[in-house]
Amino acid sequence: MKPLNICPYIYVGLNTSRKIQLLNNSAVDTGEMNIILKTVCEYCNVTVAEFMSKCRNRAITEARFIFTGIIYEHYKYTLLYVGKFMNRHHSSVLYYKKTCKTIDKNFRHLFEEALKASETNLNYHGFKYQKLQKAPSGA
Repeated sequence: MKPLNICPYIYVGLNTSRKIQLLNNSAVDTGEMNIILKTVCEYCNVTVAEFMSKCRNRAITEARFIFTGIIYEHYKYTLLYVGKFMNRHHSSVLYYKKTCKTIDKNFRHLFEEALKASETNLNYHGFKYQKLQKAPSGA
């Protein structure tokens, strides 16, 4: 993901909702999400059309969990942006993100395989894989 070219002083005097709106409008999708989506759909035996549909079949829902988990493993997109990409409300994306961490071992194995495959596909297509590092706790 390319760094945003926004002046740091643009936020002075703006309320929070307007700041978020500016960030979402300036975010550029360079193809990483599409590559991850195709990889996850291959591993879960789901088509992209089924993934984007309103269907709540178990395989499709697991694909959404995995996709959201990988997106938050790789990139720091906002919930609203990922929700727009998935044709979902941002609260659904938050649910997928939280649920992805708490599912059984079989799901975790599938998640790890899809994560490795998405890393490989991202590197193949020229995107640099950088796992987000958490800030150290404490001062």
